[in-house]
Amino acid sequence: MKNLFYLLFSGQVVEVDGGSGGISFPLILILIIILLVIVLLVRDKKIRDKVKGFFTLIGRKIKNSRINSKIEKEEKGLLELFTKLGDKGYENKLFPDNSDEIIDNIRKEREVAGKFESALDDTEKKIEKLKSEHEIFMSLKKSDVEKEYKVKEPVAAKYKEVSRILSDLKKESDENEKKIIKTGKGIDKAEAELERLSKDGLLDPEEREGRMEREEKTLIELKQELSDRTMKEASMPGEISIIEKEENGLRSELDIIEKKIENQETEIKAAETEHDDKISELVKEKGHFVAEKTKSDITLKTIYKELGKVLDKERPDNNDLSVIYIDIDRARERIKTLRSQLT
Repeated sequence: MKNLFYLLFSGQVVEVDGGSGGISFPLILILIIILLVIVLLVRDKKIRDKVKGFFTLIGRKIKNSRINSKIEKEEKGLLELFTKLGDKGYENKLFPDNSDEIIDNIRKEREVAGKFESALDDTEKKIEKLKSEHEIFMSLKKSDVEKEYKVKEPVAAKYKEVSRILSDLKKESDENEKKIIKTGKGIDKAEAELERLSKDGLLDPEEREGRMEREEKTLIELKQELSDRTMKEASMPGEISIIEKEENGLRSELDIIEKKIENQETEIKAAETEHDDKISELVKEKGHFVAEKTKSDITLKTIYKELGKVLDKERPDNNDLSVIYIDIDRARERIKTLRSQLT
């Protein structure tokens, strides 16, 4: 027995005809057990009857469960028909005897539902109006901001260009000052060299004359360069001052435009926040009215159902109600038929 359980749960494979394939031992045992059960069922009537009875009971429970589910659905539909009947009866002013209290309750609850419906309608109108006004406001404000950006664009481009020119002028002035100093030093050096050559008695006169001519030429060029740069540098402060004034004017103009844009965008954000807060409050208010209206509608349906049951008993003659009477009778017949099928 121990070996049998070991073979059953170990998943060992039994070779068939010496082939590489095989059938697992647990599968063989399961097949043997199924075969034994079949033999017992065929040979033993008591066991066969018990098994049959068991499956019959299960089948009956499943069948009854399905029928009960259909009955429950039909009964729910029947209650809805009573509600519909009560609603139509009230609309047609068909008030049976001894229904004064029900009618009075319907009137009161309809007034409550009407108030909540009216309040809900007013709230929805407020929300739609607020949204519409906000959209118009935002559209106008955003249009104003776009206009300011369009005004800013050429001013910003001009400011950028003027700033570049001013930067180039200052850089040129700095370089010019450095070159003036360097040129001055070159002049001093050339004059000193000319003086040294004029006093150098050891040099060949012809060589001295050639070297002095070259130095004099260099000196003349340096002096001319110094003169040109000095004159240019003298005009630089005036040019820089003019450009600086233009840059400052453009910067002031840009500051005004940017401040205006900033104020408009701040106003837009504040309006967005205020709008969202107002909408949030109205949505909460709407939610409250919806909840109260729903409760009132449920209560009203319950009272209509009570009136419908009374009308169903009385069956006053009315074309609108006659159609519902037929539906009610059919629903009852279906329920009766379904109940008769229960075993």
